[in-house]
Amino acid sequence: VTSSPPRVPQLSFTLRECCKMRSDTAVVVLLLAIVACVAGQDGAGSSSRWDKLDIDSILKNPRIRQSYINCFLDKGPCTPEGRDAKKAFPDVYKNNCATCSEEQERLLKKTLRAFFAEHKPEWELIVNKYDPKHVHDKGFLEYINKD
Repeated sequence: VTSSPPRVPQLSFTLRECCKMRSDTAVVVLLLAIVACVAGQDGAGSSSRWDKLDIDSILKNPRIRQSYINCFLDKGPCTPEGRDAKKAFPDVYKNNCATCSEEQERLLKKTLRAFFAEHKPEWELIVNKYDPKHVHDKGFLEYINKD
């Protein structure tokens, strides 16, 4: 028996609740999913700088992790990867990763399903920053849930 992927919950909580429960690691998880999607958008082949990005090191190293978070939330300087991911996020979100490869889509959906299940408040903070009127919520959530 195969199980279907978890449903993405509706985003029905306040910004105040989000701020109380904020997790920097969750923001990094989303950032890294976007980095994975950006990897193929620059037209770089297997020798691109994306192949050398060590996601585990970023997650395990508080200093590096915080630098990515600060970049994504406009609170500090960005690495080239962080800058590209931050630049790509609005398009990935608005257009449902239309320029992503199948592998990038798979990684994005897998990462964001886990992210939504465990870190709804952080997602709301990100959406409030990049889509304050929540114009693309429904379409993006449907895209993420679609197999």
